[in-house]
Amino acid sequence: MAELSNDILVTCEDENRRGGIKRIFVANRENITSFTAGVLQDYTAVTMDQVTDVFFEIQIDDEGASYTAEGSRENGSSMQEHTVEARIPKLDKTKALALQELFTSCRVVAIIETYISTGTYNQAFVVGYDEILLHDAALNANVTTTLEAELQGQNAYTLTMSGKSGEIAREMVGTIDSNASGTVNFGS
Repeated sequence: MAELSNDILVTCEDENRRGGIKRIFVANRENITSFTAGVLQDYTAVTMDQVTDVFFEIQIDDEGASYTAEGSRENGSSMQEHTVEARIPKLDKTKALALQELFTSCRVVAIIETYISTGTYNQAFVVGYDEILLHDAALNANVTTTLEAELQGQNAYTLTMSGKSGEIAREMVGTIDSNASGTVNFGS
């Protein structure tokens, strides 16, 4: 059992809760060897199985994404149930192909980039991997398609990724290689 050793202090800067999800990066769990855990509930690096393995970027509709984690405790064990949801505008064959790959993939790990600046780079969180379940914390993906009759009606995919872990999501303070954006830096 872990002993308490840290305070939770709220500063004036924390009162501005601005966050917002900027974009989401995903990789097949089979392509990730491990993450390097830091001392502050963070990850400082990710090791991919092969040099050619990369994360794939998911761009979203304006304010069209959310991340929630609900904690529970049973029989003395703590669990987190994670849900990442992303609304992707306008149905088309290119997006459908990428979403079909996610839908039929075994499971994925996601890095959620926010608009919160850490000084040089944006803050991000790893969902779908932790130090207790490792790869078994990976997320399952489901896709909902909506095309409404009205001229200004919905025309979008909703990607929902969900899974369980034994830890609260860790902050990513390091770099990844992305298919669309090359090297992406997170954290300070």
